[in-house]
Amino acid sequence: MSDSLVLRDNWMTRLLRAVGLVTPVEESDFKAGADYASHYTASKSYPASTSMSAYAAFPWVYACADAIASDLSMLPIKAQTGSGADAETIENHPMLELMADPSSRVDAVLFRRQLLIDLVLTGDAYALLIGAPPNALLRMHPARTKIVPMPDGQPGKYEYDGQGSSQVYDWDSVMHVRSPSWEDSPASLYGQGTIRALNEDLQTDLAASKLASSSAKTGR
Repeated sequence: MSDSLVLRDNWMTRLLRAVGLVTPVEESDFKAGADYASHYTASKSYPASTSMSAYAAFPWVYACADAIASDLSMLPIKAQTGSGADAETIENHPMLELMADPSSRVDAVLFRRQLLIDLVLTGDAYALLIGAPPNALLRMHPARTKIVPMPDGQPGKYEYDGQGSSQVYDWDSVMHVRSPSWEDSPASLYGQGTIRALNEDLQTDLAASKLASSSAKTGR
């Protein structure tokens, strides 16, 4: 019987690994497919910039996303050890300290609200872990962040486009929170946001708005 515990790869386990509370183990030799080329970034099939721009273009999108981000950002973050009936809440934990003070110039509430806006609209939220062990979290814009896959279909690295130069970060240096995906390609490494599902409705609303504006200019 193995003494190791298999943990799902998500932002929590990456953060725990970064602060030294989880030790990685070798995984099985699994090949996800020829389209998972470890030297090329995976393309997001629905642009993150399109999803983010809906926040400024549609009042009801802004109102809904802002309400979700405001409500969830005010919820307390708690850490527990154990599971089930044996679970106990602990007061001191590296993750709690980071989330309470993510960086010197962005407070915890704004940081959490921004990550939630990114997640709701695009399906992905990214933050760069600064220091070893991490002492700061810096938001990475979803439209500038691309994932470099591994042959087994998991994220290998993250490439951030700085407009003129790009920087590549190891996968355990980036906190990536994402929603599920339906896609059968490297694009499945990205989550699906709500804007993609609303694409046709938003396009219809935008066309109707432009028509009403055009008619108002010529009417009496």
